Amino acid sequence: MKKFMKVISLLVITSLLLVSVACSGSGSPADTTNTANESAQASGNETASDKQGGVLRIAYGDKFNCIGYPAGSTTYYENQVMDAALETLGRYDESGVLVPYLAEGFKMDADALTLTINLRKDVKFHDGTVCDAEAVKWNFEEFKASGRSEINDVASIEVKDPLTLVLHLSKWNNSIADAALFTAGRIISPTYFKANGKDVAIANPVGTGPFKFVKWERDARIVFEKNKDYRVKGQPYLDGIEVVFMPDTTTIVSAMRAGEIDVIATVDGTVSDAMEVDGRAPISRPLTSGTIMNGLMPTSNDPSLPFHKLKVRQAIAHAIDKEAIVAMNKKLGWAYSNQWTPPGSWSYNEATVGYPYNVAKAKQLLAEAGYPNGFTCKGYVNSGDVKLMEVTQAYLAEVGIKMEIVPIESAKENEMTGIKGTWDGILRWAGRGEADIAPVYARTLTDEGVRCVGGVIHPEDIKKLIDSAVAAKTFDEKVAISKELSKKVIDDYCLLIPFASISSQVYSTDKVKDSHLGYYHISHWTPELVWIEK
Repeated sequence: MKKFMKVISLLVITSLLLVSVACSGSGSPADTTNTANESAQASGNETASDKQGGVLRIAYGDKFNCIGYPAGSTTYYENQVMDAALETLGRYDESGVLVPYLAEGFKMDADALTLTINLRKDVKFHDGTVCDAEAVKWNFEEFKASGRSEINDVASIEVKDPLTLVLHLSKWNNSIADAALFTAGRIISPTYFKANGKDVAIANPVGTGPFKFVKWERDARIVFEKNKDYRVKGQPYLDGIEVVFMPDTTTIVSAMRAGEIDVIATVDGTVSDAMEVDGRAPISRPLTSGTIMNGLMPTSNDPSLPFHKLKVRQAIAHAIDKEAIVAMNKKLGWAYSNQWTPPGSWSYNEATVGYPYNVAKAKQLLAEAGYPNGFTCKGYVNSGDVKLMEVTQAYLAEVGIKMEIVPIESAKENEMTGIKGTWDGILRWAGRGEADIAPVYARTLTDEGVRCVGGVIHPEDIKKLIDSAVAAKTFDEKVAISKELSKKVIDDYCLLIPFASISSQVYSTDKVKDSHLGYYHISHWTPELVWIEK
């Protein structure tokens, strides 16, 4: 045990992995009307004039591939950057409830199988065209056409008038508001897209947001300028936002100390230790939804591999001291979870047993599965996360499993975990951590899934529970089914081996106010409200 703790203590592990987080949220009641309370998230007693001016410089250590085409985004940090120029129809408030944002209101009707969305008047895209019901309808249709499945239950879209559209559902889905207004609700200009094409749109965000896109210097910086025609009078407060790419976290720390950047949005052990020395605490907070879950996902659908056997997957889970690994990374926003649900969320099941660290049990299960001497396998991991996989490798070696680590770049990882991809071993996995977990399960554990779908079995009873959870007409019913799902996926099938729920760790200078990065949801913040104290 001591040697493992020593290895773990030497890790410099990025707290926020390269993952797919086109996120859904907390779920909504079956028949709900919501209207907007714009700018309610602002704080303090300063006047708007006190807040005007300045350029916010945010440092990320991760590369960006897509900043202007919401359906193509695969990471939370791409969504964060999009927020400067592209607005979502809905946002999450401090308690994780979906509220209107670009939309003025919405109403769900379980009996009529509809979601009605009311839009704000006089809203224009950065190219001068109008953001109306036809534009939003086009965005939904493009999202579905891209292959994304989150709003597949939308059978048709009716434009009632220029500011009202009705989504007609093929079946009741109590998560449809979250999916439509947040996940699929980041709105771009149809006119710009049609004139320039998808490849151009990916690199040029044209939306309704508080900032206009200026330029993207690949692997260097992304520049936004103030949208002087923004729909909310007096906002945004900043003159601009500059996203700076800094892959070396030592450089990030030096830049923060030298006053060259204002916010650090990519945090590892180097950053957190330095910020602690400097007396800085994260401006983010622990979340019970809108996090990143991480762990391992063995290939379970290939009979030629050992992982096809349940007892082998369970043995791997018992062989690793997951709580010890998480404890060493607590200051990076890690919270131990034995299920694919953030602890403290309404879908977290305290009755889930999971697989506590137990070497003897692991060896017993391997023997019962026909592998008394272990076996050899491959372990696939993003090249930026190899050190953590080395710890996993050491634990598995103790029970006779010899794992060859195979580092992969983000493009290869996206290919392997995409709709048509698969892998042949143990995948270092990361995914969305939501309270409303059923739609997240559906992305991987059903035939209609879009992420990590090709490497795992799709049990029929899991599919039935997912369908029942999203079709529930009362919240209590939804909670009960979601908890059953959380337990069954782990205790009955061990389809994945969770380690932690990770909340975003963000640091800023004392002068940066009201950014709300990592405060409401890992994928969004409030660029229109940010201001820099003079």
